[in-house]
Amino acid sequence: MAHPATPNPDIAASTQMRVLQRLQSLPVTRIEDRQREIRRQIRANGVVHSSSVNGEFEHRPYQLDLVPCVIDNREWQQLSKGLEQHARLRAAMFQDIYSERELFHQNVVPAPCILAHKGYMRAAHRLAHQQPLPVYSTDVARTDQGDWRLLGDSPEALQGGGYALENRDVLSRVLANLFRSSSVERLNSFFLNLQQALLDTADPEARCVMLCYGSRDPKVLEYSYFAKYLGCTLVSLNDLVVKQNYVWLKTIEGLQRVDIIMRLVEDQHLDPLADASGMSTNGIPGLLSVIRSGNVSMINPPGAKVLQNPAFAAFHQPLCEFYLNEKPLLSPLQTLWLGTPEHRQEAMDNSDRFVISNINDLTDTHNPSDMQASHWQQLQERINQHPDEFIATAQTTLATEHVVSKDRQVVAEQALAIKTFMQQHEGGYQVMPGGLGISSATTKASTNTMPHLHCAQTEHSCSSKDIWVVNEIQNEHPSQLAAQPGSE
Repeated sequence: MAHPATPNPDIAASTQMRVLQRLQSLPVTRIEDRQREIRRQIRANGVVHSSSVNGEFEHRPYQLDLVPCVIDNREWQQLSKGLEQHARLRAAMFQDIYSERELFHQNVVPAPCILAHKGYMRAAHRLAHQQPLPVYSTDVARTDQGDWRLLGDSPEALQGGGYALENRDVLSRVLANLFRSSSVERLNSFFLNLQQALLDTADPEARCVMLCYGSRDPKVLEYSYFAKYLGCTLVSLNDLVVKQNYVWLKTIEGLQRVDIIMRLVEDQHLDPLADASGMSTNGIPGLLSVIRSGNVSMINPPGAKVLQNPAFAAFHQPLCEFYLNEKPLLSPLQTLWLGTPEHRQEAMDNSDRFVISNINDLTDTHNPSDMQASHWQQLQERINQHPDEFIATAQTTLATEHVVSKDRQVVAEQALAIKTFMQQHEGGYQVMPGGLGISSATTKASTNTMPHLHCAQTEHSCSSKDIWVVNEIQNEHPSQLAAQPGSE
């Protein structure tokens, strides 16, 4: 059985209890009024949750829970140290994988572990040393024992950042008095630094675009909100063209040169000329050549999807010690890479403790305890044929957080995972004080529980939550970016 994590006995914990007590004391009619206002504001902002089912986009109302997740600032600072270390580790791995590959030569990670993952992009070799990882996103959750665990990575872009901004915008209005009195850390400094970092990468006249798939992209409304907040132009793949080894934006006034691309497009859809299979028709032909020549900057660089490989969790500590010469401050859930015979045998011998996942498709996940004997036998045959493509993850119980239940009561009954956002800053990484929370009716965690939290609401039992990091001192900074209205 899952239990709520015990709050720390300090002023921030008092804020947490005060927020919960205030909401729990509301009559059902007041709770319904506030939930109705949340839905109204979300509709007014045009935010929906979209997912792709059999190639068709399905839209349904975006769900934001009335109860924020309140986290002590001191606890958040400790979590941030672990997240910052994790981002530095992944940046070092990224540069090495696409350059010297010392992790192979020193036998830190077996080569098949990386080569079996579809995120590995051969065409990105020797691109990484030119462009590091300017931004990074990691998913975390708290167990019922109170410790934070790494769930997975979203290395290609800050997907979900627009939803996090939307959550803060809406909830800070619906719970305006409670928000102002709770000393909640604002999000604006993170995005101000990100905006400035974009400007610092090129001259003052540089054009920055945010690249998505286009009007049929299921998350185009989120991206539009995010692009407006950062002062970028939202464009699609068809809006850009390569000419004379530069990237150009098609406009009614003619072609305009692009200097920075913040992408929300996966690696395999960037440049059809870089597709080793020769089957891709998506993307901007010649884009990687322009990046390689240094005539355009991309955030994050091509090839970053390799860091999404969940098998890296099986080598977390040796990787941290090899690249950083540090002990890890945060740990993932116990993970076994089944390409190693000893790990494979351990997973088979203790199948009741693990779930089995395909590293290239985390929806292809199976709990042996719930499988018929014939199906378990078939899965074992698949594993024996392609062991490099499978991992086993220990089932772990998550702490529950307070949500508004179906009968409009504030109760602790759902697990929570948080998508966190980071950017390079002053030689390390700055962690946004908050994130995108996803609460789920399930309390059993594995790497597949909530993969890619920006997509997690595909389950109707899931809802989004705003994350309030509370401090002892009221933050007096303005709540919006300059000239960017409506963030908080």
